[in-house]
Amino acid sequence: MMAQSKVSELAKVSAMGMIGTAIEDFDFIAAGLASSIAWPYVFFPKGNFAADLLASLGAFLVSFVARPFGAFLFGHYGDRLGRKSSLVFTLLTMGVGVLIIAIVPGYAVLGLAAPILLFIARILQGLGYGGEWGSVTTWVVEHASTSKWRALWASIVPEGYAIGGLAAAVLTTLLLSIYGFKSFVDFYWRIPFYIGIVVILIGAFLRYTLMESPIFSKIFSERKVLSLPSLQVFKEKWTDVLKLAGINMIAQTPFYVAITVMITYISVALSLPRSFASFTTVIGEIVGGFLVIICGLLADIVGRKNLLIAIYAIAIIFSIPYILLVNTAVPSLVLLSQVILMGLAFGAVAVLSSYLSEYFDPKYRASGSGLAYQIGVLLGVLPQSLLIGYIVGTSKVNSIYIGIILAITAILSLVSLLLARETRGIKVG
Repeated sequence: MMAQSKVSELAKVSAMGMIGTAIEDFDFIAAGLASSIAWPYVFFPKGNFAADLLASLGAFLVSFVARPFGAFLFGHYGDRLGRKSSLVFTLLTMGVGVLIIAIVPGYAVLGLAAPILLFIARILQGLGYGGEWGSVTTWVVEHASTSKWRALWASIVPEGYAIGGLAAAVLTTLLLSIYGFKSFVDFYWRIPFYIGIVVILIGAFLRYTLMESPIFSKIFSERKVLSLPSLQVFKEKWTDVLKLAGINMIAQTPFYVAITVMITYISVALSLPRSFASFTTVIGEIVGGFLVIICGLLADIVGRKNLLIAIYAIAIIFSIPYILLVNTAVPSLVLLSQVILMGLAFGAVAVLSSYLSEYFDPKYRASGSGLAYQIGVLLGVLPQSLLIGYIVGTSKVNSIYIGIILAITAILSLVSLLLARETRGIKVG
């Protein structure tokens, strides 16, 4: 059995995994909020708001198409050159996309070139973000290979989602509250991206200073590294990749629905302040941060699969009540519904941070877990968000479909989960 990494080193690796994830999620969530609040007015011609909103959401969601390709590319490098090396490049790739978004002028200046550049930037962000999950969770899980609290250690990674998303939501809410909607659209939505450029460079340097996964180092020294790990995992484990992708769908849908289309729905269809709509995500991120650690701990006690079954059952039951609570337009009930929906996503992702990596052999672990996660993100976010944006738009008339779409996605994920095996206590080295 491989000697367990020292707790101090494991703590450093987990913390750096969390910090890097927080940096990337800060920029990703800032883009999600900007796409529903500012981008329809900045990057697209003035006309039908619903059409502009769909185009703006498309610019945000195109990154989800790029994310599986990022998982394939950076998973390959993570399994070939090392988990840590791959993670430096995922940050830098995302940084290029962030830089473009921060500086590109709007439609009034560049015309059609503006949305085209925005789409290119979002694709680069998607590639970098897509390569993050597989390598960073593998990096942490392998450092914690013999710990009985492996899921808890791994859950520190998605804690970065809560921290980064919280920072983006707080900053967006403050900018809206201080400068008002018009000034925010004119300039201040760019502030999070200026900040993001700086912290990405710092994060890439800090990651570079830490040690490689001991399990990968062993594979590398014994010359057992695969030449094409991303292709090999599809060839040998394609059923596991797709099954785990199905499991991940409902871990993603609630969160991204809450922070994108529902922000617009709450502010336009329900006529509640945009700052309040953004504030619901702030509270959701705070609660989610606590749930991540709680669910990571529970996954080590009751098992990954058992806990996910419970979370997904709650998601199915809550789907219709969610939109009914939102439609009351009572701020406290809207806030409660948003927090519960986001909390379900955070709880599930906390468990998946260990579950997906544990499912694959070390030789293609970064590739397999990354592909499963990002294909699940694509299937759980893109069609649902576009359907909700198209069917519901800015009207309450067809809003029940929001709950129906959430429920169907949760049922599909639960069926996939029931076909999967438990990984608690298995050997990962």
